[in-house]
Amino acid sequence: MGNRKKVKKIPLSEYIKKGDLKKLICFLENREAAMKRKEKEIQNKVADLDFREAEFKQRIGPMKYKEEKLGKREEDLRFREEKLEREMAKLKEKERELKRMTIPAGAEEKLKMKEELSKLEEEIKLREEELKRREKFLTVREKEIAEQIEGMTEKKEKARKTERECKRIRTGIPRLDDLLLGGIPFGSNVMLYGPPFTGKQIILDRFITEGLGKDVPCMIVTVDRSVTDVKGVLKGYVLGYAKCEKNGLIKYIDIYSKRMGLKCDEQNAEYIKDIKDMDVISMAMNNILSTLKEGREYYRIVFPLSTLLTDLNSHDIFNFLEDLTGKCKRDNSVALYSLTKGIHSETDVQALRHLMDGVIEFKEENLRTFFCVQGIGDVQTRNWIQYKFTEKELIIGSFSLDRIR
Repeated sequence: MGNRKKVKKIPLSEYIKKGDLKKLICFLENREAAMKRKEKEIQNKVADLDFREAEFKQRIGPMKYKEEKLGKREEDLRFREEKLEREMAKLKEKERELKRMTIPAGAEEKLKMKEELSKLEEEIKLREEELKRREKFLTVREKEIAEQIEGMTEKKEKARKTERECKRIRTGIPRLDDLLLGGIPFGSNVMLYGPPFTGKQIILDRFITEGLGKDVPCMIVTVDRSVTDVKGVLKGYVLGYAKCEKNGLIKYIDIYSKRMGLKCDEQNAEYIKDIKDMDVISMAMNNILSTLKEGREYYRIVFPLSTLLTDLNSHDIFNFLEDLTGKCKRDNSVALYSLTKGIHSETDVQALRHLMDGVIEFKEENLRTFFCVQGIGDVQTRNWIQYKFTEKELIIGSFSLDRIR
């Protein structure tokens, strides 16, 4: 393919000399076809030139418009620049005129001081008006608060009066109070006795809350929790707990924190390190109860006994409790004690029952919980009553309304 021989072109004169008409006609037709192709190419190029010329004209049109627009803007800017120059010249002339004017000595400072004094007077006036509005608001608010406090004081006094008239202290659990015909009689010592985790602590917490809500003081003995832990629980129950502490309505005997090496910095608590030192515990309790009784008609006591009864000699704890229960009776107050079932001898339990005015006993049976009331004066029924409990509530089922002694 690379060694292909070139075909030699024969001129038209050779065909004429030879008289070869066929080849001559063929030659002429080829020349004519070639001429037509060239003519077509020329036409295409002319059309392309026409298209480019039209496109060029289209591009030139906007450019001319923009050029004209820029020219106008340039002219406008020149006009504004000239105007600014004239204004600046006028300002400079006025400055020169002001400089030529003579200002009396100190007049400018006096003018400034006068303006500042005027502003201060206006600010003082606005502040006075604001203070008057605040004073008026505070007077109204103070009156409202005084009325609320008076109303709350009257409400608390009325609640205490109701308890005195009924001669019973409410437990803080309405259904239990219904069962007890209004609550626990004054001068009573009552023991909550049952297995662990059956809701005894809920009754103790509700008992404290109910008293504090009526401004009735309470002494809490804690032997298995710190004061800080107990306070954390009570704050969830008692509205205005801090105020109760401030008014001296709640006092603690803490026989736990020092033994455990915990922080002992609560001002309303007596901390005791040796759980076996009954004399120190007794003295601390007597001092607190005497303080709580001052200016008040009665108080409440909450005392868990299981840890003490486990660690102490039975004879010592019974002698100690005999004094405490006697004082509670004499002061016409109410004490709630709790004892865990299953860890103490039956002899010790019976001895404690003998010291009490009544027992609320709890039991578990077939994954259900029941309680019954023993002693504590008149009650609706002494049968076993089913109940449920949550973290903060004791939900008591139905019971007979027959009054039973």
